[in-house]
Amino acid sequence: MEVKSEITIKFSGSLPEAKPAPNKKVEIEFTDQNGIVFTALLNAKSWCKAETNTSEFADWAGAISGKQGSTRKRRF
Repeated sequence: MEVKSEITIKFSGSLPEAKPAPNKKVEIEFTDQNGIVFTALLNAKSWCKAETNTSEFADWAGAISGKQGSTRKRRF
């Protein structure tokens, strides 16, 4: 049997800082309440839409979901 993990990260307040990544992607990091750091790679176009939405709406929330990659010490 093959098992694949998927994860959804929900956030609100302010967007994390995005760093440029290869292949028209951006890398963002989230730290949860337990100090675990999650790193996500997103399409730059999707990230630009998120930035636009946060500037247009006073109250907002977002979610990122996808396959869980390899784990590192206290990082995903």
